[in-house]
Amino acid sequence: MNPVKKKLLTALLCLFFALVVVCLFLSRSWLYSGTPRVQTEPFGHGSLHKKYSLSGTYQALDAEYVIVEASDDFTAVVQQVCVTPGQRVQAGDMLYRCAVSLELEQQLSSAKYALDMARLELLQEKRDEELLTAVERYIDAQDTAMRLPGDADAQQEVESAREELAALADTRDRQMQLSSLRSRSEKVRRCEENYLALLAVREGLAAVRAPQDGIVAKVGLEAGDTLRTGVCCAVVAGGEELAVQFPVTQEQAAFFSNRAGIGACRIRIGNALVQAREPELIMRGGQGCLQVTTPFDSALYGANATMELELLTAEGVLLPRSAVCGEQSRQVTFYALEQRNGFFGTELIAKLKTAVLLDWDEDNAMVLTDLPLVTPVIVSASGDLTDGCTVLVTDE
Repeated sequence: MNPVKKKLLTALLCLFFALVVVCLFLSRSWLYSGTPRVQTEPFGHGSLHKKYSLSGTYQALDAEYVIVEASDDFTAVVQQVCVTPGQRVQAGDMLYRCAVSLELEQQLSSAKYALDMARLELLQEKRDEELLTAVERYIDAQDTAMRLPGDADAQQEVESAREELAALADTRDRQMQLSSLRSRSEKVRRCEENYLALLAVREGLAAVRAPQDGIVAKVGLEAGDTLRTGVCCAVVAGGEELAVQFPVTQEQAAFFSNRAGIGACRIRIGNALVQAREPELIMRGGQGCLQVTTPFDSALYGANATMELELLTAEGVLLPRSAVCGEQSRQVTFYALEQRNGFFGTELIAKLKTAVLLDWDEDNAMVLTDLPLVTPVIVSASGDLTDGCTVLVTDE
């Protein structure tokens, strides 16, 4: 063959093969031009991090709420606050010193005058000393029996005094005198009860005292405030701790009772962190709460708190939440990356899979699956995916 023709043929063959390569490259680029670009991650293995944000209020443990019990007709004005929050007190220590209303003082004076007059009328009664002594014994026995209900000796004394009266009241004159004495004695009793009741009201309003040993958790009044009956004016904590209870749902309570551990537990008041012990689950009547205790601090009492709680589940297979494309009847669907032989060789495809959903957290779903943990699952795609579609894996 002519050397010139041979060189020309060689050049043409080289050009032909170059064109074939270019065409193959362009056809492959054209074929994959609309192929979704995807990013993948493998399955994980570990615990879910369940995060909750709960709200509650700090209260005192074993607290006694100081409430003045008296008639709504009477009030008092606080003259002196005798304690401060956080102060230790003993039962009976004075919390407030108050000035009672003029109306109460007037009613007390009137009741004392009525009692004195009733006693005078009883003393002025023409008396049979023996009969009067028996009447007084009977009245005293009744008073003792009322103060000591169920006391056998007190009841026996009442019966003995009644029998003595019955034995003495054996004549008409004595019966008439006995009736008069009983009437006047009953009047004295009523006047005494009224006077003592008003006196107790004044003492309760004039000096408000601690109901138990403990620490003053709350002082609700200041000097000059009006003390009203039936309203809590102070709180005395019997224990050395404060507690805050965070209500939880039944689902949260069940999860907490079976928890593998606590990842983190933070108690905040505003932006400030509070040192606290591990939460304790308390169930009452089907309602649950997480109780957290902390050493007593009067500044915390009544404060609204937020619990940021992170619980760790038992370990299992974790599917990235971004890989989940559907959920129904406790099953999730997702795309796994697989290989198949194509026209241009091995190619990657997205294969739709299902798994049993056990639980969620913010980042992962815990699932049951037969797929190996190293199986890549698609966590993002540049376009819509269908079962078996070709994909290109990219790091971007």
